[in-house]
Formats: sequence, C-alpha cells, structure tokens
Amino acid sequence: MIPGEEFRQAVPGIIGSVVAMLWSRDKPARLIAAAIGGSTVSYYAAAPFANWLAPGVNVVGFVGFLLGVFAMAIGAKIFETIEEFDLKTRLGAWLDRRGW
Repeated sequence: MIPGEEFRQAVPGIIGSVVAMLWSRDKPARLIAAAIGGSTVSYYAAAPFANWLAPGVNVVGFVGFLLGVFAMAIGAKIFETIEEFDLKTRLGAWLDRRGW
C-alpha cells in the first residue's frame, strides 16, 4: 500500500477509538492504551471483515470505525475486569485454604 492509503485506512479506527473514549471513565493512560489497541485491531481487521461482511462493496471505512469503537470498549472493559478481579487477594485466599 502507498503510505497515504495506509493512513486513510487507519483513520476510521482511530476516530472510532477516540469516540469510544468519550464514554469511558477510566484512567488516561489506560484510555490511551485501549485506543491504540482499538486502532490497531481496526487497521488490521477492517478490510478482511468488510470483505467477509459485504463482498464487493466498499465498507472498509465504516467497518474500521465500528471495530475501533468496539475494540476500544472491549479493551477498557478488560482493564476494569483485571482490576476488579484482585488476583493477589484471591490467590492468597486459595493458598490459605490449601494450607500453604
């Protein structure tokens, strides 16, 4: 691909991730990491997913935007779940039950 075309393909996912950031109340560093992840998923998955969804129709930009939004939202939810899981406490309780 020509660099300008690559940038044009990446823009919808970036915009989708930024739009998803507006509804998240997470920490700024996590939001940036999730936005980068959402943009990356969009960049690499938009064309194959668009071709599978609507063969012969140019919907890559729209699909890229949606993938950016949903991948960013999923990334933010993964961070929240990891934080709520409290692995240290759970692992300590599990080891205590086994007498370690």
